[in-house]
Amino acid sequence: MNEAPSSAELVLRLREGEPQAAEKLFTLYSAKLSRLAEQYLGRKMAGRLDGDDVVQSVFRTFFRRCLEGQFSIDSSSQLWRLLVGVTLRKVRGEVRFHSLCTS
Repeated sequence: MNEAPSSAELVLRLREGEPQAAEKLFTLYSAKLSRLAEQYLGRKMAGRLDGDDVVQSVFRTFFRRCLEGQFSIDSSSQLWRLLVGVTLRKVRGEVRFHSLCTS
């Protein structure tokens, strides 16, 4: 029986250009990150963007920077902390941007 690859292994495969690795990483983390983003967006932002919008941006950034070799990921918990950090920064940036637009 084959074990599922670890997140760290998927990151290595991603760097090697394997598109299925990106799909698997997105599948593993996108729903949880979307729920996290929704918690911080609040109702004020509901008409403008949602957690899925933020997560798309998070993974676009993560995949680009990962392919550039900017991250060293050794464990699933390390990857999770990185993705949470990127998500929260993206949420804050979006809230700030949309708040300025309505001022």
